[in-house]
Amino acid sequence: MLDKEALKQVESFGRYKDVDGDGIPYRTLPGTHHPKAPYFTRGSGHTEAATYTEDADEYRVVLDRLKRKITGSTAHTPKPVFAGEGDIGLIHFGSTSFAVDEARDALAKEGLRTRSCRLRALPLHPEVLEFVRSCRTVYVVEQNRDGQLTDILKLAVPDCIARIRSILEYGGLPMSATPVVQALSVGKREPAHV
Repeated sequence: MLDKEALKQVESFGRYKDVDGDGIPYRTLPGTHHPKAPYFTRGSGHTEAATYTEDADEYRVVLDRLKRKITGSTAHTPKPVFAGEGDIGLIHFGSTSFAVDEARDALAKEGLRTRSCRLRALPLHPEVLEFVRSCRTVYVVEQNRDGQLTDILKLAVPDCIARIRSILEYGGLPMSATPVVQALSVGKREPAHV
């Protein structure tokens, strides 16, 4: 964040210029009283200096910076939380965690050991990808009609698509353990498929 005093120290300010290589450019706050502070930018087609462009090379620089920013952000976001053991994995997040914990207990009583990976942030942490690769089957538990997290995982770990399954429950109420237990109960499990 550059305030008035910091702007006095920089030779030039480019709103989308990656000065230190981490993908996160400096910015100013609206109302900062300095000639370098204001900028106007479009939603797309802008340069590092926030000016309009149709030049493919200039635009590519901006998009490559965004990729560095997103990829590098996993170092600053909360790591996933892992529990359990076995070669069947459950990936979940948010309020589905309670259903997954309860289901894992019920399944353990049936003799089925599971591991869980509770996501706490996107983009996916590298440890999540390792978790998927280390499991024979991975069930992604989510309360999303379209199974977005399942799709994100399949894109992130394409070599494991065949082992990623989806458990969806989106009836508008908090998820119970029942859909998870039913999907994984001994004798009811189907082999993973695409």
